[in-house]
Order: sequence, then structure tokens, then C-alpha cells
Amino acid sequence: MLNVSTVQPPMADARVAMEADGAPQNLTQTELVLELIGNFLNFYYMPLLVVVGSIGNILSVLVFFNTKLKKLSSSYYLAALGISDTCYLVGLFVTWLSFFQVHIYTREPYCQLFTYTSGVSSFLSVWYVVAFTFERFIVVRYPLKRQSWCTVRRAKTIIACLTMVGSVHSVPYIFYAGTQYSERSNGTICDMRKEYTVCMRAGRIHFLHAFNIHFDPSLDAIRNPICAFLEMAPPKQLTEHEIGAMEHAAICVERNKIDQKLSGYKRQCSY
Repeated sequence: MLNVSTVQPPMADARVAMEADGAPQNLTQTELVLELIGNFLNFYYMPLLVVVGSIGNILSVLVFFNTKLKKLSSSYYLAALGISDTCYLVGLFVTWLSFFQVHIYTREPYCQLFTYTSGVSSFLSVWYVVAFTFERFIVVRYPLKRQSWCTVRRAKTIIACLTMVGSVHSVPYIFYAGTQYSERSNGTICDMRKEYTVCMRAGRIHFLHAFNIHFDPSLDAIRNPICAFLEMAPPKQLTEHEIGAMEHAAICVERNKIDQKLSGYKRQCSY
């Protein structure tokens, strides 16, 4: 039996952001209100969405496979869409269980497993709709070729190929996702591993610098110290604080560049 005292209030996550380490986390009043509303909707709306959506998808799959509709190729796309959407809803339900202190999603290897299945489901749901829409286009645009082109066997082949591509496409999620401690929520969360986050931020800085070198050599005097530091220290050796400082410096360079161009345009317009 579930102990009611273990149920986490829907507003608790937002309060944790203010109470962690005994100090506020620089949240404005508007951000706090929006976070409270989001937690409230997650607590009450998500289970309703999961239950109603799962029941509807299961009934749809049964209708498409157990009636004369199974002779239509479009039924297989819609049935596959229902299955992928149901898998995604299961992942949402697992994350919702954290309100009741059932932390499945924040444990190894469930973090990687549900992140992977959610990524696959998201990918497949989109491309099943694309395949179904393309088949409807063929039916409308080439009605005489519908019988030869839109067959059940071809639909099964396309679904199998999309499923294989989606499964391979989402493999990086297994390596990127991991459990880690969050200072804001004062607990363990399932998110992108910190080493990959730092490398991605460093990669954005490298791309920004390369963009400036190619298009605006006049900023070398400002940019060279940053680039030299990046060349001396590879991204994996930089701390998150150093990456954030360099990212801020790069953004300032971009803003100065834009301000210079706007000032030039204003002078031209004044003439």
C-alpha cells in the first residue's frame, strides 16, 4: 500500500530550487510562478494524458489488426504510430512516478534505457506520420497506381526500415544520458552527462570562433586570447566555469560586432 506521507507535493520541486543549500537560486518571481504551474500540470495532467492516450492507442491497434482494416496498408502505419506513442507515454509515466518517491528514471541503467526508448519513440512517431502522409499523397495524386504502390507488404517493409534507422539513430542517447546530482533540485536526476555538456559548449565556442575568422578578421585582436587559451587546453580539460566564462566572452564579441554594424547602418541612413 502506498504511504501517503511519501507523496511529493506538486509544488515541491519549485520550492527546492529556492531552499537548496539554504539560499535562493536567483529565480525571479515570474519564473517561480511558471515553475509552480508547470509542476502542478505535471502532477495532475500527465497521468490523465498517459491513461487516456494509452487506452486509445491500444484500442486503435486492436481495431486496425483485428478487423477488415488490416487489409489496408495505411492501417499498419497508424497501428505502428499508436505503438510508438504508447511507448513514449510509458516513459512519461515512469518520470511522473518520481512525485511518489518512486525514482526509477533516476537509476542506472533505467535512465539510459528510458531515454533511449523515448528517443526512438519520438523519432518513429514523426516518420510514421511522414510515411502515412506520403502514402495519402500517392492515393490522391496517382489513384490508378494505388493498388500496385500502396501494398501491405511495402508498408511493413517501410515500417521495419524506419524502426531500424530510428533504433540506430538513438544509440548515442545511451552514452550521453546518465544519473548525476543536481544542485538546483538537490537530488539525483537523469540528464546529459556533464563531460558531454562541457564539450558541447566548448564546441559551440570553437564554431563561433571559426565563423568569425572566416567572415570578420578585424576581430582578431579581441578573439586571439580566447582562441589561444582554447588551443592550449582541449575542451575535455576545461572546467565548466572556464567554459562558461569563455562562452560569455564570445557572446560579447558577437554583440560588439552587431552593434558596430548597426551603428554603421544608422550613420548611412542619417546621410
